[in-house]
Amino acid sequence: SFLYDAIFRPWRLVEEQLMDIEMHIETLKRGGWRAKLHSWISMPAWRGDVEKHLEYLLGLRELKRAELELFEKLRR
Repeated sequence: SFLYDAIFRPWRLVEEQLMDIEMHIETLKRGGWRAKLHSWISMPAWRGDVEKHLEYLLGLRELKRAELELFEKLRR
């Protein structure tokens, strides 16, 4: 199933990645110790910098949306 999605339906993988990114963004937007811990575990080099991590994820979300638009155009 994973191999089939990767070869024939790559937009499915991008949609799943986009859902994960949305979940991480919501966690970081809530703030508090959970956001700090999540940021520390996900990006240890940034030492728990929630704002920098959130900025990165917002940019990544835009890239994944653009990738989905490209797949949509290619499917037509």
